[in-house]
Amino acid sequence: MAAVILAIPGAGGSTQASESLHGLQAASDWTPAIMRDGKTAPGTADPRFGVIMRLPDPRGIPTRLEPKLTMDGGTISFWIRPGWERNSTLSHTLMSARWRDPRQSYLAISEGWWEPGGSGRLYFIASNEDFVHCSSDMRLPPHEWSLVTVTWASGKSGFCKLYVDDELRAATERAWWGGRHLGTLEMGSDTAATNARGRTAQAEIAGLKILPYPVTQRDVIRRYATEETPEALYEKKWAWLDAGSGGGVHGEGGPAAAASAVSPGAFKRVIFDEDSAWATSPEAIDERLRRMAAAGFNVYVPCVWHGRGALFPSRAAPADRRFASRFAAGWDPLSYLVQQAHARHIAVYPWLTVVRREDDAHPEWADPGTPQGAYDVHQADFREFAERLMLDIVDRYEVDGINLDYIRAMGVCVSQSCQRSYRSETASDLLADFAGGAPTPAARRRIQDWQDAAVGILVRDFSARARALKPRLVISIDGYAVQSSAERPLEGRDEVSWANHDWIDVVFQMDYRPEIDVAAYRAARARLADPSKLWPLVSDFDVIDGSPEPRSGRWLSKVVDFVRVSERAPGVGVYLYELLSDAQIEALGAIAGAGSAPGMVRH
Repeated sequence: MAAVILAIPGAGGSTQASESLHGLQAASDWTPAIMRDGKTAPGTADPRFGVIMRLPDPRGIPTRLEPKLTMDGGTISFWIRPGWERNSTLSHTLMSARWRDPRQSYLAISEGWWEPGGSGRLYFIASNEDFVHCSSDMRLPPHEWSLVTVTWASGKSGFCKLYVDDELRAATERAWWGGRHLGTLEMGSDTAATNARGRTAQAEIAGLKILPYPVTQRDVIRRYATEETPEALYEKKWAWLDAGSGGGVHGEGGPAAAASAVSPGAFKRVIFDEDSAWATSPEAIDERLRRMAAAGFNVYVPCVWHGRGALFPSRAAPADRRFASRFAAGWDPLSYLVQQAHARHIAVYPWLTVVRREDDAHPEWADPGTPQGAYDVHQADFREFAERLMLDIVDRYEVDGINLDYIRAMGVCVSQSCQRSYRSETASDLLADFAGGAPTPAARRRIQDWQDAAVGILVRDFSARARALKPRLVISIDGYAVQSSAERPLEGRDEVSWANHDWIDVVFQMDYRPEIDVAAYRAARARLADPSKLWPLVSDFDVIDGSPEPRSGRWLSKVVDFVRVSERAPGVGVYLYELLSDAQIEALGAIAGAGSAPGMVRH
């Protein structure tokens, strides 16, 4: 059959060189340049994109490009409207190409690859022989336009990245060595791959742009913001939030949902502060409390232990080295904080990263084989230390709650001590059962029970002793409750069981994506004897090109109200104080409501 060839604008290099100064928006659209049998392909005229091309060609004629791309770095960006149905069981390859490489390495962009394990996942394989690929469980919405952009670079800091619309959906960082040129790019087909099996796109593409260097996420964001329609932008970014005010988890709509929502005054707005700067001075604490109050936050969660020393004068553990001399001189930031916060009707839940280890203290609790950056939670001496550290706070300070983070094993410990513990408790061999990270179902169950027991003992015992000291203490944990026990990672964190045993009062469900997975949240909530214990924990920032950037105040205020009105949760957590912007404070303050009550009472 005759091939479809796509002419390359500026193939001599001058056009590409000028395009590299301006990024995606200034790059040429290659779609109208597709040729069939030496003639311009008709395509379909479109007022938005100019020309739309259907893939694959309805007559079966291959559609091809000859791009000037190398492994050293590049970008492929295009709009696509899939023609397949939602939840299609077939794989759909958007494009593939072979590197001019004796190893026959290939590049591919496909929904579905390495089946059956990779079925339904959106893949970008930059170079399969170099193991440079990334994938997302996101599926392209059928019959709607989406912007897909992939970038890559080789070298010591090599990477591949996959964007959909303006969001980074997957990335892999890996050292790999380039220099190879890309061969023919097969559009809408997997024929260039060494594992070709007839996967085709069944889609329309437009606005195809190819650059010989990797663009930044900001460049992707600019292109998407410029080219997306206002209607689609609303549907993708905001409709899920506005729909929330019309119908919640109980299926009621409009005024009924609003009427049964938690009142603004009773709703708990929780702000997490991971930085140590809060403990530096009374002025730092006062400024934080002022900004929190302006935004309507009524619960403050300051980190007091991050695995490298206490941020308060503890009787159970050494101080963080940066603060030791000040604590010795009499400065007690936690005491001052609690006093000043309560004066503003703000509750305080000190935050501890329980199992995380960030210094060289207590090597006896981190034998070789312990997960990186963790203490060995299977050691009773460590659990007793962690419990003393937390109880010291409960006993000596008028705190309203305690927040437990990294309350998990952080992996499967295979130290000699852990192997002995596992054999003693299960009568099985840990290394044989773990099998390099691929245990059988029966072995997985044994490992999960072993992990659950170690972490669960710590949570259970702390809860009992803390409540003996303060019966109304709120005990919260940071986690991600899943829909079934089988989905839990093998780390011993069992939020649902702890909540149902009444060892904890709140599970902060960490979901930092711009669109919360509401279905997963509701499914997890349904597993709780008291569904009101599951509170969303959202992020107030995005990470763009490696740097954090606050989200809009409009987005944050809408999410907070969505949780209150639609999901009717008693509270919501916001991570992170350090990225809380003035615009976010203004937007949150506008919906806070008068007379916000302190979050001091155990519920």
